[in-house]
Amino acid sequence: MTPRFLLVLAIASSIAPALRAEDTLRVVAGRVRDDRGRKLSGAEVVDAGRRILGTTDLDGWFSVRLPEDAPTISFRRIGFKPAGFTFPKGWGLTDTVTVFLAEAAQALPDLEVEAKAWKPVRYAGTTKYDDFFRRQRLGLGTYLSREQLDRKPAIHALEYLQRIPGIRVDVGPPGVDWGSNLRIIRCSGPGSRVMVWLDGVRLRGGSASPADLIDLLGRISPGDIEMIEVYRGAATLPAEFHDDGCAAIAVWTRWNAPLETQDSTR
Repeated sequence: MTPRFLLVLAIASSIAPALRAEDTLRVVAGRVRDDRGRKLSGAEVVDAGRRILGTTDLDGWFSVRLPEDAPTISFRRIGFKPAGFTFPKGWGLTDTVTVFLAEAAQALPDLEVEAKAWKPVRYAGTTKYDDFFRRQRLGLGTYLSREQLDRKPAIHALEYLQRIPGIRVDVGPPGVDWGSNLRIIRCSGPGSRVMVWLDGVRLRGGSASPADLIDLLGRISPGDIEMIEVYRGAATLPAEFHDDGCAAIAVWTRWNAPLETQDSTR
């Protein structure tokens, strides 16, 4: 036997099993509808081993191939009861089938909904402080609420900034600004400026000195302050407080609501 004949015989032997396996495949085509007769797209066609053979198109048509000796084929789709089809004896290698899937009631798990107010109820009637509470959720600065301020009566707004980490505050005698001092450690180099904002508007002073800063804060009556936010470095400054300074003190005055409304929400 010549080498060339042996090579041809080997190739023929390797192809023969593949041809025999191909000959045993069954082609199954058809259409899937719902129990009202409507075309059902996206239905999966699976074999007995739950292997997905294909899905139906927009008109509900499908065409899959599976072994001739496969006894069943199944169809499933979310929202419908799965259905199976058993091949009767004598069917050929190319068969057509129509399948109907019945709608199934979907039992959803119980849902627990928990609602949490993003700002205190007392401020439900105003949008003035919405940005304050938005920034407070981000947590980049220090935020003093109305309740915190009310627990510490003050003569000068400077007193509210005491005991905030990163800030050194000295409060002089009442009515004597020259005896007071304020220094933010991260914003204390030459030319550094601490900005003061009142109700979202920048207060302008004559210089960047501590005395100028204390003068700006001294213009705000402690009794008019609703809340304060402090940003001790340029990296923490929100976009709305970016200007020519490296730190910011934002003061918000009290909501100008009717007196009885304010008293009822405290």
